[in-house]
Amino acid sequence: MTPERWQKIESLLHDALERAPAERRALLDEACAGDQAMRGEVESLLASSEQAQSFIESPAVKDAAAVLGETNYNSMLGRRIGPYQIISMLGA
Repeated sequence: MTPERWQKIESLLHDALERAPAERRALLDEACAGDQAMRGEVESLLASSEQAQSFIESPAVKDAAAVLGETNYNSMLGRRIGPYQIISMLGA
């Protein structure tokens, strides 16, 4: 991919992110005008952006405070904190 093409894709991505999701299709129809490869790149980046926004739904500080507040560390074994599972104690 040439730097010029990447700049076009990046510019189009930023334009699309500034619009409501319902308006993006019309923007891509006009801006890509038959260039399906460019449209695919922008749509892929838009999908990644949407997934990234929900990556951390709650601050890790809350979960860490709950874990640190536990006095019986063995009771934490097997427990899940977000996508992670506690399998053993590292140290005390």
